[in-house]
Amino acid sequence: MKKNLKTISLFVLAMLVNSCSGDKNSLTKSNVLEYLKEREVKHPNVFFRNMSGMHSFVRSQDYLSQSTGDNLFKFYKNLYNDGFVKLELSDNPRSSMQPYQIVLTDKATPYINKEIKISTSVRAIEYNVLEVKDIRKISDEKAEIDVLYKTTKTPFFDENRKPDSHSKLIFYPNGTCLNTIEFVKDSKTKIWKPRLIRF
Repeated sequence: MKKNLKTISLFVLAMLVNSCSGDKNSLTKSNVLEYLKEREVKHPNVFFRNMSGMHSFVRSQDYLSQSTGDNLFKFYKNLYNDGFVKLELSDNPRSSMQPYQIVLTDKATPYINKEIKISTSVRAIEYNVLEVKDIRKISDEKAEIDVLYKTTKTPFFDENRKPDSHSKLIFYPNGTCLNTIEFVKDSKTKIWKPRLIRF
């Protein structure tokens, strides 16, 4: 009798351990939120803007003091007026038609991600996960999850620039946005993970 009771106790304990580990892999709002927060620590959700290229060369030194221009002009003019960019005479021989280059100032240093010889990348906006709003299971191995993020915009965020054409972002005026993320279940490990998180 004692042997049977001991066997039953071990069986119940094994079931409890399995159910607890299985809960970690289940697709719940709390598990998804925990996963996204842990992922965010290792891989921050940041959109970077490349500040070099053909748009960074201009014809004259007074270009940014003009009163009119397109949206890109207004974006650079605001950065110039706020002291984040300046104009410098370029030593690039191919820039004879547009000899001045828009370059970052020291004030922009906290926002610089990486500097390469031909490219300067700056933080434009950061997304921090707040809440999992909805989970829609498409199949046993696929789900769409709506996640609310807090948005932190830097001076390099351009309101007129469209987000990634593949992202499903919806921006709200209160400094948050909703992103729909596709999660898939690994056929071997049975763990749910995002296929790709786009911003």
